[in-house]
Amino acid sequence: MDTAHGLELRLIVDLVPNHTSSAHPWFVEALSAEPGDSARDRYIFRDGRGPDGEE
Repeated sequence: MDTAHGLELRLIVDLVPNHTSSAHPWFVEALSAEPGDSARDRYIFRDGRGPDGEE
């Protein structure tokens, strides 16, 4: 980055911090955690629809 700045170039980092894969370790941990566990604080969980809440 110092080299880029020395050449008067600027760096733009583009990321989407509010999305993770369903396979991401944080999400897997949050799914297995009990309600109220701090691991679930990274996500917003809502009750599902349908007869078993699976939709």
